[in-house]
Amino acid sequence: MVFTVDYQLVRLNGDVVPRMATPRLVLRPMLESDVERYLSEAPKTGEADVLGGMPDRPAYEELCRHHAGEWRVSGMGYLVVAERASNDAIGHVQLRPIERATGARAAEITYSIDPPHRGRGYSVEAAAAMLLLAFEILGVDPVIAFVPMDNAASFAVALRLGFEKVGENLVHKSMMRRMLMTLARWQASPAASLSRI
Repeated sequence: MVFTVDYQLVRLNGDVVPRMATPRLVLRPMLESDVERYLSEAPKTGEADVLGGMPDRPAYEELCRHHAGEWRVSGMGYLVVAERASNDAIGHVQLRPIERATGARAAEITYSIDPPHRGRGYSVEAAAAMLLLAFEILGVDPVIAFVPMDNAASFAVALRLGFEKVGENLVHKSMMRRMLMTLARWQASPAASLSRI
């Protein structure tokens, strides 16, 4: 199945942030209305562990503003993954810039879908849209992903997208698989052939 990614730039609190839609998902900026979902799901997804604890409501609202500002500062950032039919937030996907001595633009991708919505291919669809943005609009090369050693599902997502395992690293006190996607690898991957802007 080939799907088209609808890509737009939207204004949020003075910042310009991408908004993308796939057949089943919308990748959009984080809104203050996402607070309840985040506060209830972050402990279940392990995101609270990465953040060093669970933020309270004011800290989360500041996090929303911070994520919108990331796009202005680096041209990359965090997007909420929502089901297109309901607009309910079900996860997130993020691109973070990586500094390189060569000056080339590189990024790290993260993706997470809330437990009740896993097993439906949403991670692949959302991450493929974000990779399309990275390679075809932002000119990023390469993109890396760090996948927890104990997360077979996330590893399967990375492989399905076309990433290759290139090593292991200790990240946030956890051993992670270091996965790599270059522009050439992306252009040859099944995920690239499934999605077009």
